[in-house]
Amino acid sequence: MNKQNRIEWIDIVKGITILIVIAGHTYRNGFIPGIIRGAIFSYHMPLFFIVSSITFKYSENTSDLIRNIRKSAKHLLIPAFLICAINLGYEAYVSYPDLHSVFNVQRIFVYIFSSGAEVHWSDMAIRGIGTPWFFVALFAGRTIYDYLHMSFSKLQLPAVCVIMSILGICIGQYQPLPFCLDITFALLPFFYVGSLLKEHPLKKNAGPSLVLWFVIWAVSFWLTFPTLEQWTYLELAVRRYPIYPVCYIAAIAGTLFWCYVGRAFEKVPVVKSVFSFIGRNSLYILLIHCLDYMPVLHDIWSVEDRPTLSTLLRISLNLAIFFILYIIHKAASAALRNKS
Repeated sequence: MNKQNRIEWIDIVKGITILIVIAGHTYRNGFIPGIIRGAIFSYHMPLFFIVSSITFKYSENTSDLIRNIRKSAKHLLIPAFLICAINLGYEAYVSYPDLHSVFNVQRIFVYIFSSGAEVHWSDMAIRGIGTPWFFVALFAGRTIYDYLHMSFSKLQLPAVCVIMSILGICIGQYQPLPFCLDITFALLPFFYVGSLLKEHPLKKNAGPSLVLWFVIWAVSFWLTFPTLEQWTYLELAVRRYPIYPVCYIAAIAGTLFWCYVGRAFEKVPVVKSVFSFIGRNSLYILLIHCLDYMPVLHDIWSVEDRPTLSTLLRISLNLAIFFILYIIHKAASAALRNKS
């Protein structure tokens, strides 16, 4: 929540992206909702990985790497563990007294092998854990890339990332690896793109570049999603990489489009203030979003056959819960300072 040493347009992009993520998880069935979902999914998770790579301070030596691993584990793995613990407690509450349906051997496989969607390990169907997979993938992917960038030259690094990406994609088509490791390998080019943007900042004149990247995204997205009645676009959680590497071009182009939107919004004070504030706190909002499927919350935002209304209500609910917690946090911090 600290505004110091932050890049304004990146916070704006993060703010936009978290709202897009919530929308993508709400638009599902139907022709138009399916197109909207496909458009969002074509870049929304890669956007987070790329932007996180821009702002991340990569290691210069082994000591830095160990320090970064500890810091990332604190910020990413602990929240993921917390969400999984809350989910487990909620399922136990709903299933009581039939607790063997919750606390069983298969539960171990769920937390080891599953991603955001159901996968199969050997002959076992393992249900997904939802959004928390993102935290694990971001931690592992950024850590692996942090190690690779120290181990290979600038000429070797892109080739290594592409080769490992292809390896991860191929493995994932036949057998998902524990803790989404195959997806983690597949993500490495996105971290590389983020590191390039870190070295070569975006131009302030956003207009022409914004249009260019939108066109590239639109064309490459159309190539990966030609049959609009079917879900054939990039979706990392289910290990779907249509017409690779075209789907990656769509993801990178969509990301750059929103990055230039962020640059453009820097010039609009009200918009900048709203989205940069949301962006600075996007991780907390994502954690709230991980839990909004529970009936007590789901019943507030879900309106049958009204995906746009449901999306607006869901975004409003997530933001409202965050603001309430934010105000409580600020009040508690002020009270503690006054006591001291």
